[in-house]
Amino acid sequence: RTVRASTAKRGVASGAGRTGIARFVQARQSEVSHLAQDGEAGIEMPMVSIDDFAAQRGLKVGGIKTDIEGYDLQALQGAREVLRRQRPVVLSELQPSPELVDLTSQSDYAIFAYAREPVSRAVHFVRVDALEARGLVFKMLFLMPEERVDEIRSVAEGLCHGGAAKEA
Repeated sequence: RTVRASTAKRGVASGAGRTGIARFVQARQSEVSHLAQDGEAGIEMPMVSIDDFAAQRGLKVGGIKTDIEGYDLQALQGAREVLRRQRPVVLSELQPSPELVDLTSQSDYAIFAYAREPVSRAVHFVRVDALEARGLVFKMLFLMPEERVDEIRSVAEGLCHGGAAKEA
């Protein structure tokens, strides 16, 4: 299987057909880089949704990874068609919210995470919308097509019990 990757100097828009220019402030530390506020200098960057980007290039999307300093949900809202038609697995720094639940339920996706128990520090792979996730701490969310939940959960739980995720 051949995997091709490339970069494109584009900002991610929140919906198909949305375009424009955004100004981005690139800081020395990536975690403080951000979209420029009114009057703030920054690098101008064209915006495109994930749906439009994939369609324009005829891309087959098998996975999406986002860490967009608070704009992850908006980026995924611009990927509704890719999620619906291509069914990629998504790894994101999103936090659970009613908007995320709406997006995943409309796309027939489930939300999972590696979660750590605060006291024992034990790691579990849990469905975030389930009671088993209450009171646990997690950072990255896995959004997965409902039809692949059993397959992916089996692999993820094996990592928990096999040691790879215990260091997370």
